[in-house]
Amino acid sequence: WVTIEQDEYVFVLFCNIPWIARDMCAAPYSHVNDGAIDLVYAAPGVDRKELVSAMIDMEEGKHVDGSNKIRYVKCSAVEVTPRDGLVSVDGERFPLAKVTATMSPERLPIVHQAIKPTPEQFEAAVVAAARVPPL
Repeated sequence: WVTIEQDEYVFVLFCNIPWIARDMCAAPYSHVNDGAIDLVYAAPGVDRKELVSAMIDMEEGKHVDGSNKIRYVKCSAVEVTPRDGLVSVDGERFPLAKVTATMSPERLPIVHQAIKPTPEQFEAAVVAAARVPPL
């Protein structure tokens, strides 16, 4: 386990896909079937200007290139216990409580290419994912 204390982050994202929206490449080194969770977080001391710049750079996945304020860690499990703020899981607001994520063994091989999807490709992927039955 890698432990990141509350005082060590401003925001935390954990993903197993690069694109979390059609215009947001949050985890550019993520691969859906690499068995890892990609943890992206802003270190303490980041100011508003740096956060805004990171959000703009996130459109192309450049927010992690050379920044010492935006950290990127590959891991197999994540546990975040926020003391204050907002918790959102997959775009849905959650109570302020511990959030844990672990990787399951590969269940479905998926081939993808690390490119920015068109709006039509993104929408088609969302529709297709909605048809996948839960495990």
